[in-house]
Amino acid sequence: MEKALERDRALMSIFKHKVVRELAWAVGSCPLVKNSVHLPCCEESSCRSWLIEWTPRLKELDEDPSALLNFVGCLTSKRLGDYFARLVEFWLLHRPDVINLHANVQIKGERTVGEFDFIYFSLREQRTMHWEVAVKYFLYYRDLRGTRLLGPNPKDSLQAKLGHLQERQLRLSLHSLAQSWLASQGLSDPKVEAFIKGYIFYPWGDLFCEMPKDIHPCHLRGWWAGYRSPDWDAWSKHIISLQESRWCILPKSCWLTPQSWSSQDLFVLHTSNGLLQAIHDHFEEASNCLLIAQLEDCAGDWKEMSRGFIVGAHWPSAEPFESG
Repeated sequence: MEKALERDRALMSIFKHKVVRELAWAVGSCPLVKNSVHLPCCEESSCRSWLIEWTPRLKELDEDPSALLNFVGCLTSKRLGDYFARLVEFWLLHRPDVINLHANVQIKGERTVGEFDFIYFSLREQRTMHWEVAVKYFLYYRDLRGTRLLGPNPKDSLQAKLGHLQERQLRLSLHSLAQSWLASQGLSDPKVEAFIKGYIFYPWGDLFCEMPKDIHPCHLRGWWAGYRSPDWDAWSKHIISLQESRWCILPKSCWLTPQSWSSQDLFVLHTSNGLLQAIHDHFEEASNCLLIAQLEDCAGDWKEMSRGFIVGAHWPSAEPFESG
């Protein structure tokens, strides 16, 4: 994990434009889910190779990001997953080994059967490819029912996402209507893969979390803590002890990449005490989770060292934490 995080930090330091850093992260960061027979996923080695191949182009975009900004600027949705998919689409459109690319193709009969995220022909592999893409953030949660990986919105879970991929999304090309559409485009028999990036967040202070079985061993990691949970006082004291660090509450538009800070950014830096007050103020008025980044001064630049979610007192159920 540390190598993956260090690689991402190094990658982010190369590019000055946020959108270029995000494109580089979308291409080159470690996959969240590991490849397996029952769930074919892109390999980490492929992501590394693609990033190396694309670094010259990324440097060009960093000098003039207008083409990339215009492309993502056409997106009307505010959802992070749609933004991530748009970055992937830009990359695929400009890969020399990708031809006949189709994005967000709905397969319809009397009703909508499903939707291909991306279908294209790979000159490198000499076959049709079907990709389903996603960016996900899951919190490792353990209770009497066992271990679950839940989203900041606990209605979202890794189990549900992987089940939907296996049972529906990655099987779409087997449907007769999908096969008819593929044939109409001169495509057939696609190789299916999931392209999933993101983070797993582990309970702060818990040293005994087992590796989730479907998660890539080099996945990106963070921590999470529950506001007013039994561990809240210990977490707060830990934060106060980190007097040299600064903290920011990340807007969702800044969730993708490890952060560096400048005065023009969309978030403000907090001291430890300022962060605790901001968290308190937030949960007095709202219940949605907050994504927090810890930054340290690296030769005059503030760089992200860790990140984690603060969840509300009722997460993930309707019952608040018992105060410790």
